[in-house]
Amino acid sequence: MEIGSILEFDDKELYMDNPQKGIDDFTLPFMNGEKYNINFYQNARNATEALCLYLKSQISSVILPDYVCSTVSDSINRAGIDVIRYHLNKDFQFDIEEINQLMKDYSEADKKTVLYIVHYFGKALDSSLVALAKEWMSKGYTVFEDITMSIFSKDDGNFGFGNYIIGSLRKWLPIPDGGFIASKNLLPEVPEFEDISRYCYYSYLAQEMKRDYIRGGETDNVLKEDYMRHYKKSIDYLFSDYTIYPVSGITEKYLSNYSCENIIARRKANYKYFYEKLADIDFVKPLIPVSDNYLPFGMIVTTNNRDELLSFLVSKDVYCNVHWRLDYEGLGEEAKLLSSSIMTIPCDQRYGTKDFDRIVEVLKEYKSGK
Repeated sequence: MEIGSILEFDDKELYMDNPQKGIDDFTLPFMNGEKYNINFYQNARNATEALCLYLKSQISSVILPDYVCSTVSDSINRAGIDVIRYHLNKDFQFDIEEINQLMKDYSEADKKTVLYIVHYFGKALDSSLVALAKEWMSKGYTVFEDITMSIFSKDDGNFGFGNYIIGSLRKWLPIPDGGFIASKNLLPEVPEFEDISRYCYYSYLAQEMKRDYIRGGETDNVLKEDYMRHYKKSIDYLFSDYTIYPVSGITEKYLSNYSCENIIARRKANYKYFYEKLADIDFVKPLIPVSDNYLPFGMIVTTNNRDELLSFLVSKDVYCNVHWRLDYEGLGEEAKLLSSSIMTIPCDQRYGTKDFDRIVEVLKEYKSGK
């Protein structure tokens, strides 16, 4: 069975109009039933750029960790705002004094720096970083909190505390698009388009075709080639069209119908089982421990000869991601090391114990061939 790659569409009923619920009822665990203003966009990249444009007159620069997807800094730069880097240390820790000094150095009389914080893969933030962020917020500064890699986590006071919370839903759910800004502050107007983007169109086709391929027993290789070709087209359009789009209607319908609780329960059970199974694999090191409050994006591991292992897994129909391949001037040593060794093995809601048993056997097969 194929494991990984794009999330195929779910049951068709989940993409139909729901007369009882709408997108305005959308919530996430960290919200605790409180009312947030939420804007939905095609992706988190759009959300970040829209937010920066909205606040541009108040922002001198954004203080950003060096270990984060390049689309984040690109979005900020496209809004005409400078990015200043702070550096990742071992175990997803940071030099608090470095961040503190940067916040002071790059503020101006009428504009202030924004502190951008990333929740890495379902790992709790260092308490000193949370305390520093709240201290600057108390002085009137703004914190952008990126929860993309920890969307379904909940930790009162330590998660979802920023002025503006940014995330990508399309990485977690079977939807063609979906990023958001959530805040108790006012938000910018979302642009309106009559048609969906070409990225969204081809992503939709790919996910629908993959559902048919998976449910058809994975025997139609022509269908597999078709969905992979459409997926590649979607990615090509994603990185060539930087228009700020609203979220699509099909994603709105899914978000009005799906069960957040069921997905969280399945993912938590999967992660715990897989984490324990990997204890027997000595060349793969999981980075994020099992937690009651935090739900990891996937099984985030480091390994030597990462790219060789990735290729071997693909040959066995196991498709993993790398978050992230980074190479730019000023990248810190820890970020370089992590970028060269990290990989994400899927353990999302599509899978069960038999799938993780198979992955472990494939990993053992790789080791035996060394």
